[in-house]
Amino acid sequence: MLSNSNISSREIYVFEMNISHMISAENRVIAASLFAGLCGLIILGIIEVVIGLPGQWAFVIAFLLLVLFGAILPQLYLLKIDQSVSRTSRLGVVTLVLIVLAGEFSDGVSGTELTVIWALVGITIALVVITELREGYRQSAWNEN
Repeated sequence: MLSNSNISSREIYVFEMNISHMISAENRVIAASLFAGLCGLIILGIIEVVIGLPGQWAFVIAFLLLVLFGAILPQLYLLKIDQSVSRTSRLGVVTLVLIVLAGEFSDGVSGTELTVIWALVGITIALVVITELREGYRQSAWNEN
């Protein structure tokens, strides 16, 4: 088909490269991460049907999968590879997603499982605050020298 047309294989390659560059690296990372989270949720569903988990622990595991693959891992990876967006913005996304998902998952759980979900949120937010304080201290110490 290429032999009958005026389009060379090089032009097709350049066109394909331009299309692949239209999708940003950030969107590819987030899409791959969400796909991995979806696969994790499917596996969790299969485990729940075949073996079963005690109490409402499937909700806690689903929360962890969504938070890890949907927010924390992609934002931390993008923080390392893309310096154009500030650390505060990336960690703010993580915090917001954590609180929203914890609020949604709180309706489906009670007791120990609820405590575990909110404890994970508290620990993560504390780590974000400590990271920001440490970075602020480093910047102020560096500016004084």
